[in-house]
Amino acid sequence: MDAARAFLRQVLTEFTGLLDTNHHDVLPAGEFLDLLERHPHWDWRRVPSTDLP
Repeated sequence: MDAARAFLRQVLTEFTGLLDTNHHDVLPAGEFLDLLERHPHWDWRRVPSTDLP
């Protein structure tokens, strides 16, 4: 997951579309990146963004 997070942070920086996690959420790329910053150990495969504190 650490490699996936690092990769997505690099790739999605300029992306303005929607990101489908295939596990619970369809989020704007910027919102997804914000969630990664605020919750660095978030596993989007198991925890919907709506369940984050």
